[in-house]
Amino acid sequence: MDQGKPKPEQQGEGGDAALSFHRLAFENSSAAMIGVDADGTVAVANRAACRLIGDDPRGRVFLSLIREQDRPGLDQTIAIFLAGTDDVSVLRRDANGVIHLLRGDGQGSLPVEVALSRAGPRLLVTVRDIGSRIALRTIIENMPGAVTLFGPDLEMRACNAKLQALLGFPDSLFDGGLPSLETLLRYNAERGEYGPGDVDALVAERLRQASNPEPHVFERRRTDGTTLEIRGAPLPGGGFVTIYTDVTARKRAEEALQAAMAESERVRVHLHSVIEHLPQGVTVVDPALDIVVWNQAFARLLDIPATVMPPGEVVPYADAIRFVAERGDYGPGDPEDHVRQRVELARNPSQHRFERVLPTGRIIEVFGRPMSDGGFVTTYTDITDIRASAQQLERTLALMDEIISRSVIAVFELDGDARFRFASGIERVLGYEMGEIDGRSLLEFVEPAARPVVMGWLAGDLAPGEKAVAPFRCKGGRLAWLELSGYGVDGGFRGVATDITEKHHQDLKIKTLVERLEQSALHDALTGLANRTKFTQRFDIECDRLVRSGKPMSLLVIDLDHFKTINDTFGHVVGDLVLKETAEVLQGSVRATDLVSRFGGEEFVVLLPETDMEGALTVAESLRGAVADRKILAPGIAEPISVTGTFGVSSMDRDELLALDDFIDAADRAAYRGKRAGRNRVCAATDDAA
Repeated sequence: MDQGKPKPEQQGEGGDAALSFHRLAFENSSAAMIGVDADGTVAVANRAACRLIGDDPRGRVFLSLIREQDRPGLDQTIAIFLAGTDDVSVLRRDANGVIHLLRGDGQGSLPVEVALSRAGPRLLVTVRDIGSRIALRTIIENMPGAVTLFGPDLEMRACNAKLQALLGFPDSLFDGGLPSLETLLRYNAERGEYGPGDVDALVAERLRQASNPEPHVFERRRTDGTTLEIRGAPLPGGGFVTIYTDVTARKRAEEALQAAMAESERVRVHLHSVIEHLPQGVTVVDPALDIVVWNQAFARLLDIPATVMPPGEVVPYADAIRFVAERGDYGPGDPEDHVRQRVELARNPSQHRFERVLPTGRIIEVFGRPMSDGGFVTTYTDITDIRASAQQLERTLALMDEIISRSVIAVFELDGDARFRFASGIERVLGYEMGEIDGRSLLEFVEPAARPVVMGWLAGDLAPGEKAVAPFRCKGGRLAWLELSGYGVDGGFRGVATDITEKHHQDLKIKTLVERLEQSALHDALTGLANRTKFTQRFDIECDRLVRSGKPMSLLVIDLDHFKTINDTFGHVVGDLVLKETAEVLQGSVRATDLVSRFGGEEFVVLLPETDMEGALTVAESLRGAVADRKILAPGIAEPISVTGTFGVSSMDRDELLALDDFIDAADRAAYRGKRAGRNRVCAATDDAA
């Protein structure tokens, strides 16, 4: 085929010039167009068609360009079109039943939309690649949230299946097709979704906003207690798209964390005040045997001067012991021996309580308790005058338990390059001491795939108050999930990291359990096929689709012949094997859009969306042959077992909708008639009606 510019026509004016113009338009059209002769051979193809196919198709049979399984249906459609009087016919199918065009360069096939038109004695076929459209539709249907698309007239153009369930819209709103925005707004306003107020005023205000849409993100607490995140954006040609996400669990977790952090801060401030104002003395000794926390009451009760215990400084435990040993608090003996004995005890601390009489005559109760991460905390109470204050002491000890309990929250400060300037508690979260991470970037510890999330959080790209959750690699290789919150400061960032690893794993376990429960609740335990509950749910969905599209739906009832004889002869184990292999044959012989289910015993039911009676009879006959041809090998039985089935077929369209029980009953009666007629056959419910 000449891919160059067409030569100028050397013919006269009028019809010849028009013909030349049409040829030029055909050749340079962006749409892929193919001219097919009466014998089915490609006579002409424009540049767009050659690019789409990857080769020049002229001289080839047109149907050879189509995927083999799509040829019979397309051939029949072409024949019907040529026999009719319509000028144009457009073939549109769903994502699982599109026509595929084979590429001549061996690069697979493309899903296409085909349009037929007449061009004199030839058939003009226009082909459009709809791969992107199918991919977009698949993405929308599989999004975790609900999606709606409204046109400039505020009429709904599209939505996914999750919309009704997530927003609690009844089927009645969709009985006449997709509802308008005003219909949905009025329904929500009447059930109190927008709070108190006049329904008409609430609807009018939201219609006014929708008429001039702007990008928006907000949350709405529904009347049932769930929280939705709603994200909307206007479309270039008018109208807007909206995404609804259930963030109830996240909001509850955020509220719980905020409450915990507020309580933690309240307790910290309270404890600091308590420690400084307690009549008891308090000391905290770390694993290195340094006194890292102590209050003025301790120094006052034990009469230790500021030269030994300078305020605000860390004091070696041995120095404090030496001072009181040298003044005789531990009785006679070498002070250094007292120091060595008590330092050795402090290296392996155990809980202890005793009373000590100071040289001044005051009685001090000493209570010590080891901490889980090393070191110990000790309280010193002057019980000379307050021996009866046991209740106050118990409250004090409870507060001390809070002090020494391990936290899963770390506080940190970063510089402008996200490098650590300060961190407190980071060793309990990531396992690193401050000296090991000082000057290193926070992003260095984030798993690579999650770094964009943390970078966006640092840059302030998240919504106000939104936290970042990401996996971090701890010292030693352990993976921890941290939830980050914080705010920017001059030249840096201050934040809080909370270890939510246990909650993260628990959420994953819950998700897995829910998926298993859903699988168990909706599928037959023996065959793995859909059970009656799942079949009923799918039937309702397909009925809605039938009402919208107008395409008929059919149903098959399959009853295995003489199945009781198989059970009686070979036993129930072999009978179960026959049922499982029959289920495998049926499942493997239908379209992905069809649904095979087992209602119990030896009865199977197959739902065939967008299939009329003629198509259903063809499918039933194919399945009947596949079941009869299957040779089942059972342990301990020399000869293969064969089984046949009797098929009943019923169909309905938009003008005569049936309830599920009536739909099944019509096919069941047809199958029963087939049983009486000799079994191993297909019978249509229309014959019963006749």
